[in-house]
Amino acid sequence: MRYFVLIAIMLILLSCSEPPTWDNIYDPAVTLAPVTDLTVVIASETALQLNWVFSDTAVNFRIDKKVGNSNWQSGIALLPITQFTYTDNDVTLGNNYSYRVTVVADQNQSSATEKSIAFFNNVASPTFSLPSGTYTSSQSVTISCITSGATIRYTTNGSTPTSTSPLYSSPIIVTTTTTLKAQAFKSGWTDSPVTTATYTITINVVATPTFNPPGGSYTSTQDITISCTTSGTTIRYTTNGSTPTSTSPVYSSPINLTTTTTLKAKAFKSGWTDSPVATATYTITINVVATPTFNPPGGSYTTSQNVTITSTTSGATIRYTTNGSTPTSSSTLYTYPIPMTTTTTLKAKAFKTGWTDSQIATATYTITINVVATPTFNPPGGSYTTSQNVTITSTTSGATIRYTTNGSTPTSTSPIYSSPINVAITTTLKARAFKTNWTNSEIASATYILNSEDAWLQWDNGVNDDSIGLTNGGTMYCAVRFDQADLIAFVGSDFTQLELFINDVPSNMVIHIWQGANAGTEVMSQAYTPSGTSWNTIDLTNPVTIESAMEYWIGYEVTHAVGQYCCGCDTGPAIVGKGDWVAITPEDWDSLAGLGLDYNWNIHVYVEVDGRRLPLFTGNRRVNNITGSNTRHSSNSSGAYTGISNANPFSVASTSKTLEN
Repeated sequence: MRYFVLIAIMLILLSCSEPPTWDNIYDPAVTLAPVTDLTVVIASETALQLNWVFSDTAVNFRIDKKVGNSNWQSGIALLPITQFTYTDNDVTLGNNYSYRVTVVADQNQSSATEKSIAFFNNVASPTFSLPSGTYTSSQSVTISCITSGATIRYTTNGSTPTSTSPLYSSPIIVTTTTTLKAQAFKSGWTDSPVTTATYTITINVVATPTFNPPGGSYTSTQDITISCTTSGTTIRYTTNGSTPTSTSPVYSSPINLTTTTTLKAKAFKSGWTDSPVATATYTITINVVATPTFNPPGGSYTTSQNVTITSTTSGATIRYTTNGSTPTSSSTLYTYPIPMTTTTTLKAKAFKTGWTDSQIATATYTITINVVATPTFNPPGGSYTTSQNVTITSTTSGATIRYTTNGSTPTSTSPIYSSPINVAITTTLKARAFKTNWTNSEIASATYILNSEDAWLQWDNGVNDDSIGLTNGGTMYCAVRFDQADLIAFVGSDFTQLELFINDVPSNMVIHIWQGANAGTEVMSQAYTPSGTSWNTIDLTNPVTIESAMEYWIGYEVTHAVGQYCCGCDTGPAIVGKGDWVAITPEDWDSLAGLGLDYNWNIHVYVEVDGRRLPLFTGNRRVNNITGSNTRHSSNSSGAYTGISNANPFSVASTSKTLEN
């Protein structure tokens, strides 16, 4: 029965013409949750809509309202607990409205949730009585706005109107081409968009000037008259191709043209539109200086040449260059024959006052004088099974021969050949002959391939001088690299053994052979337990066959503790990019030299040739096979190793060479 009575009371309250009052309904002993996510939006030009969220149980929502800074209107609506929206149709544009939503149940109520909104509108865009277009007379333009009470401001210079622009009060008279812009304003309202119209007024345009004679090609000077059919005009002109302006020279008498000229003219009259620009080009060809000639003509010569330059134009001055640049009036003046002792490009141009300059004459003289004969090798390049003593000669008497054994081009600072060169390993020998005041010889090149049954390949000097490790311990990789030129004599042979110097014994060690650029593909790995402070020889369980046109990276990884220096190295200097590769992971290699460690790893790899005849070597190989006194197994004589920190993750056992991470 109590619920029926409550519902009846609610219906009565909703139907009352006066909003209900809510005195003495708050009981602090009971707390109700408030609504959340209250929003107020504009539903139409005459309505605002409230929306909220509520998930608890109660009886009703009470809506309170306030207009601007006035007092709250309590209980303008009482809504059932199932309704989460309310539309207020009692609103007027231009006001600020605030709303409170309170949850009520029996004699208890929640705290109120409040939201405000400014209910305004935009001013309508101004309209012009005349659309944009072209007109042949002045025009009267009225501007209007349908928004009552709006103020219109405008500009006629194309700028955007502001609240300080001229106030529109009467029709605007447009007498010249004008861009008209207008914007409407109303206090408390959003400014209107800008309305724009362009009026092109064509009134009294000055006629285009004419030239006599007209533009064209002439063989004599021309006196040009300029006229305009519009009475009372002032004609202004230019002779440099620029557009005439109101400050250009005033035409008053015929213009004398003596050289090729572009003439432009424009007519002006006060209160009239300026004329279009008239343009004419006059090509004046008068007295062109004859092009110079050379004797002897350009060509190839085996002796120096004295070149004379002439022009058939009497009184012409000839100027020339010998560096391939274009002659100008300030270039070297020709007065006597020019000696040509080296290959030269000669250019000349003739000048005469009041005449058109000549065309440019060009000739190239290729002077080949005393070229040193190309050196020859004995025996010639080829494949040999024993070392060769190679002699180098040049048929040019008094020539100095310089040579290289690393495949680089000989220069004037390369080693001087003085006695036969012993070639004990595969080598590319290059030589060039020099003689003072003679042209250097061509470069001679020969490759000697020394084939053997077996070969140790290495980049270090064969001596263990020191060892390197990670300052903070961990896993590191060491490798040496042999590119396809290094291995061309061994294609088809097998890597079968490795020889390494290990100082401190690591907790883990794995032998690796990679193939391809940047050690891209691993082709062999083999776990190994080394002996410390000694050279270790490892037989490869799975020998690797050397493929054609392929590079190989030979190395190992170690995992060691702090204070250990496992990886042996020589005294240096590093053969950068070949004997000094190091990494924390095999995807990211650095050179020791790049880290400030100028050494090569003590890593040697053994190639089994199996007695085959090796292919002819065509590249450059710098593999260093130890010959003579073999000190490959020398160890560090310094005894104890102490690592000192510096700037990289790698440390060297010697106290004078350290880096850290």
